[in-house]
Amino acid sequence: PPPTNTTTPTPTVTRSVTPSVTRTMTTTRTNTPNATPTRTNTPGIGCVIAALPANTTVGLNQTFTITLEARCGSQTVDSISVYPNVVPTFLTIESVTPNNGSLNTTLENSFNAATGQINLSLGKLGAPYPSGTFTLATVQLQAVAAGSTSISFNFSGARTTDAYMSGASVFNSAQNATVNITTGATVNGTITCLLYTSPSPRD
Repeated sequence: PPPTNTTTPTPTVTRSVTPSVTRTMTTTRTNTPNATPTRTNTPGIGCVIAALPANTTVGLNQTFTITLEARCGSQTVDSISVYPNVVPTFLTIESVTPNNGSLNTTLENSFNAATGQINLSLGKLGAPYPSGTFTLATVQLQAVAAGSTSISFNFSGARTTDAYMSGASVFNSAQNATVNITTGATVNGTITCLLYTSPSPRD
């Protein structure tokens, strides 16, 4: 008999491809702002720097003085730096005279009348160191425009008002001053008014 052809089926191969999974990671960065340094002063401890008188009234074109004073209580101090500012459109700085009684060494003494800046630093090179209340300097000013203005202490950059003992700050606070400038004359003293009467005329 004739041969029988037998066909063997070829198996179909199915290939399963597993898709690649791409994993994306998103990183969120949270920045914590730097803390702003703050200075906490304990009331009653350390040196208070003041411009005196705290409130004064002067006439236009009048020359007057302001005292820069340290009030340190029982705290000893070996150096104090003060940097007052005035408004030059109202006040002209004429002179700054340090008081070398308690802090007997002048480390810096300059002023700029155009910008209204005073730079004063006093120190003592050896014991005994001062405490209590004492004058740092007297400032002579001239009132050049009418209005109200202030004498304020600076606390930024190289012109930072401070008090020190052995390199450590012993500063507590500062007290500014207000100057009122009037166009009228300012009279210091007593004015006495005398009333004179004349006899009545006779008939």
